[in-house]
Amino acid sequence: MILSALRRLLELFYLGIFESAIGLEMARVTIFWYLIWQRDRSDFRTTFWRALRTNLLYVFLAAGFLIWRVFIFQSTRRATNLDVLFGRYGNMPVRSLMQVG
Repeated sequence: MILSALRRLLELFYLGIFESAIGLEMARVTIFWYLIWQRDRSDFRTTFWRALRTNLLYVFLAAGFLIWRVFIFQSTRRATNLDVLFGRYGNMPVRSLMQVG
């Protein structure tokens, strides 16, 4: 119980310093979906909502971080400026996907 509360508190900080953690949050939901699906063998929609409910706090924290990162935070570094990145990805989508991969 105490470790779970501490984990939730620390998650507020790690999203701010480690932007790649958004992908980890998606991986967490996916892993929970898979585990629930393995246990119950129910349909995709039911399993998805159960996994989402299980991770609801983390989904809210990640959504809050994304809103802050996209709409509020203004980066002065060109490498982390979302306007520059979206412009580059929009102009050369195939090349950009290959670079990310």
